[in-house]
Amino acid sequence: MGRMGKDQHCIILHRTGVLASHPHLSSRAQPARIRAAVTALEHKLAIAEAQLGRNKFLAGNSFCLADVQFGHILHRYYNIEITRRALPNLVPYYGGLTQRRAYRDHVMLGYDDLRVS
Repeated sequence: MGRMGKDQHCIILHRTGVLASHPHLSSRAQPARIRAAVTALEHKLAIAEAQLGRNKFLAGNSFCLADVQFGHILHRYYNIEITRRALPNLVPYYGGLTQRRAYRDHVMLGYDDLRVS
């Protein structure tokens, strides 16, 4: 693998379902693995999609800890350069999260601190 620029990242699906960007692997070098990781995550997101079709939030109609945990995953999912499947219930749910001040202040952070120099 050749030397990479600081903005080249590989998308990784952790076994917990967390989508992450890893600076040591070029995303151009492993497109099949990236697509497989995104597909695996989207299978999990489909569960939330169905739940959000019935409720305002993940566990009902009140914001709770499940929404806090899920919110950071969505921030990454919607802020990396990938092709996403249509999730019509998830889009407005994420939009609602982005309107919360605490979410903007504590979750919607840049990725610079995660980069390895």
